[in-house]
Amino acid sequence: MKGLLIKEFYSVKTLAKQYLVVIVAMGVWCGFVKNPSFFPMIMSMYGAMTILTSMSYDEMVHFDKFEMTLPLSRSQVVISKYLLLGILVLIGGAVGMAGDFLIRTAVSGIKGDLWEDFISSCAVVAFFLLAFSILLPITFKMGVEKARMVLVVIYFLLFGGLYVAASFLGGLDGEQVGVFIMTGGSPALFIAGTLVFAAAVMFVSCMISVGIMKKREW
Repeated sequence: MKGLLIKEFYSVKTLAKQYLVVIVAMGVWCGFVKNPSFFPMIMSMYGAMTILTSMSYDEMVHFDKFEMTLPLSRSQVVISKYLLLGILVLIGGAVGMAGDFLIRTAVSGIKGDLWEDFISSCAVVAFFLLAFSILLPITFKMGVEKARMVLVVIYFLLFGGLYVAASFLGGLDGEQVGVFIMTGGSPALFIAGTLVFAAAVMFVSCMISVGIMKKREW
């Protein structure tokens, strides 16, 4: 398992310069328009998308077949991908939260609220963990290229669900829903609830993916 994760991070390392350019470019853009609210979402999304890049590399060099000859169980192969997903999305969320706070404070002239940024980042992290937990079993079943097309549908359905939820809250827009949650409910409960729900979905998704991999013929 440790060896698989090391191999994954070596693959991710090749994208480091590209991601650094994206971080700087997005930071400059958010500072220019004085609206850093998209920064955590972009960083978390890039973290999540890296899992597809990793799996695409595996398919391209046929490592997904080679690793089946190693002293590894198929469960370990699947779990390593989910661990990578969780780690990268959390890192993306942390970078996004820090960037959001710094841009608000240093560039936009708005006093940053670290607690508010933390709550928003947790919601974003939970969203992408949920989206890619739905996607990964499809990826193991159908391959990366077909999964990329399915991801668009998943985003559409999830954003549609959020829109419907906002309508049930009285037709509030996204920003007002966030304010409603943070003022009308318990922020700590909101954070715990979203992350626990995302973790539960990831666990179920992982079990489904393990089942798919055990039945897969090479």
